[in-house]
Amino acid sequence: MTDANTNATATVNATANATANATANATANANANATANANATANATANANATATATSNAAADTNAKVLSKSCSANPDFDPKIVMFCCNWCSYAGADGAGIARFQQPTNIRVVRVMCSSRVDAVHIYTAFLEGADGVLITGCHIGDCHYVNGNDKTLVKYKFIKSMLSEMGIEDDRLMLRWISASEGQQFSEFVREMVEKIKALGPSPLRRDGVI
Repeated sequence: MTDANTNATATVNATANATANATANATANANANATANANATANATANANATATATSNAAADTNAKVLSKSCSANPDFDPKIVMFCCNWCSYAGADGAGIARFQQPTNIRVVRVMCSSRVDAVHIYTAFLEGADGVLITGCHIGDCHYVNGNDKTLVKYKFIKSMLSEMGIEDDRLMLRWISASEGQQFSEFVREMVEKIKALGPSPLRRDGVI
């Protein structure tokens, strides 16, 4: 009877040890697999990031080459730019830039409107058809509109017109919107110079014809 009990106990212990070993091995395998999967995921993420960085760098290099080529291909290109100025803020800012004698290009044709919200798609399109290579819309800063919320309407129109021109093949930088207060003559001058350089890089507008601008 004692021998039988001893054998039974030994069998139970052996079974328990086998089960423990199997569990330990399964856990070890699971941990190894989890570590391998984590490493594989990390490697995949690193490769994806490297690819994205390389693509971004390649795109930047391409853009720089295109701009450089455009500038060298049009060394004598003198762009024509129409600027719509709000009577209460940006037009006064333009006056301030002139009074302070900030250096400004002579490529700008200023159109004064009572509010930037008066500028519609037909005005923008007509400006391009009549010879403009770029169009600027300027107005009061958001919250400072003389007509309460006119510039909010301007922003909505601007986004719509921008998308419309994009569908027509007009580059984004040919139409720009800036908020300029009456006291920001220097910012006005800097923005105008920036716009002229962008348009010079782009070259003549694809809609341009012999107009009167």
